[in-house]
Amino acid sequence: MSKNILFFSKYCSHSIECIEKLGREELSKMAKICVDDRNIQLPSFIKAVPTVYLTSEKKILVDEDLDLWIKKKNEPEVQLGELDAYQSSSFADMFSPLENQSGSSHISNGSCLDQDTSINTSDTNYKKRSLEDIQRERELIK
Repeated sequence: MSKNILFFSKYCSHSIECIEKLGREELSKMAKICVDDRNIQLPSFIKAVPTVYLTSEKKILVDEDLDLWIKKKNEPEVQLGELDAYQSSSFADMFSPLENQSGSSHISNGSCLDQDTSINTSDTNYKKRSLEDIQRERELIK
């Protein structure tokens, strides 16, 4: 992957502002060419500075296009948790049953992994079995 190229001048206030907006991290990913050196031959498409050439897209960015590109680069990436439309505490909270149970307007059907999810019944008292108990029972059946 080729690096994008920034053409700039140390004497241009717009170039200096562009460099500040890009920030150190983005600048480290770019090739930087200072147009102040009269000994270098510039590409014919350089008409103004700052100019960014996007190598993968073969696109030249100046003025408003460059400003929009920088803004997009500086926007924080949206994390999956921030997409929660209901601002709920868990994924299961985004859903609700079709029928309203026990007068509650909100029912959470989610649970934690370490939460006891056994069902208490009034007539029968079931013993909570461990993995070892289940394995022993399985061996007796064989």
